[in-house]
Amino acid sequence: MAGRGGVVCPDLCLKNCTWDRVIPQPSQSQPSILRFTVDFKWEEAREPLHWDIDPSKTNGVGPEMAFANQVYAMASQSVGVTGLVPCAIGGTQLKTWLKGTDRYTSLIGRINASLESRGNLGGFIWFQGNQMQLRG
Repeated sequence: MAGRGGVVCPDLCLKNCTWDRVIPQPSQSQPSILRFTVDFKWEEAREPLHWDIDPSKTNGVGPEMAFANQVYAMASQSVGVTGLVPCAIGGTQLKTWLKGTDRYTSLIGRINASLESRGNLGGFIWFQGNQMQLRG
């Protein structure tokens, strides 16, 4: 789910990619939606959410902020604050996330650390896909 929305790559090598910095209205930040950083700290969530989780790639807009904004709009009085715990590493195969792998262990560790510092787990979203916009 490491967002690639607005990421443009000039060639098929996927090098020298850039993010256009366009954030659609449904993905805008707000103080009641937080993000768990790579350093296990909470901060206001803003695109790109995975900039420190998946730093070897150019990150852009993903589906998480639009989803979190919708959840917050529907349940703000009962939830108060919505927290996102990004864990995605783009371009990875599903088998590298199976139980017992380093990525699985890291994902579970991040979730547990987020729970220790604040809140309850209200849901889990897994999005696996790959689509890049290429321009040449």
